[in-house]
Amino acid sequence: MNAQTNFLQQYATDVRNIIREMESWGHLSHEKLQLQPNAGQWSVAQCVQHMNVYSRYYLPTIEAALNRAQATPGSAIQSGLLGKYFIQLMKLDEHGRVTKSMKSPKNAIPVLLPNVEEEISEFIQHQHQLLNLLHRAQNTDINQIRIPTSIMKMIRMRLGDTFAFFIEHEKRHMAQGRKALKGDPEVGL
Repeated sequence: MNAQTNFLQQYATDVRNIIREMESWGHLSHEKLQLQPNAGQWSVAQCVQHMNVYSRYYLPTIEAALNRAQATPGSAIQSGLLGKYFIQLMKLDEHGRVTKSMKSPKNAIPVLLPNVEEEISEFIQHQHQLLNLLHRAQNTDINQIRIPTSIMKMIRMRLGDTFAFFIEHEKRHMAQGRKALKGDPEVGL
């Protein structure tokens, strides 16, 4: 198995873990999922809605790029400078905690009380689509495919960096959701 396959399979494992956790959250009360730990801090439902905003952009963009790509499997993973930077911004520390706070773009700030069932259902559908895209990417060289970022279309990252950034972003907000469920006042991410 080559480095690219390992990379994609590891992130597929992360996505399957995210799906399992989200499905378990779907059994919790709406009140618990919409409870903000403190004023200005996001509830679980708000975290999910925020992640859905990114999925609505990145998943169709990745799919379109894969549809145009030629079947030329890659073997090594090469991260670009910008990709490395964005991935590091999203990564949790070794204890699963967020190390760098940041503001979300205005278009990705969730409403106060999102519809819990709709957001979780949409999120799980997105995750299954993401698993499919990770599988499809095994037949391409993910270093050669460039994906425009959501913040500025002129800025493009390698597909491998995009997958890593996107999934690390999800892991970050899943950690935020876990803290919100515990009522942790240090949730401001």
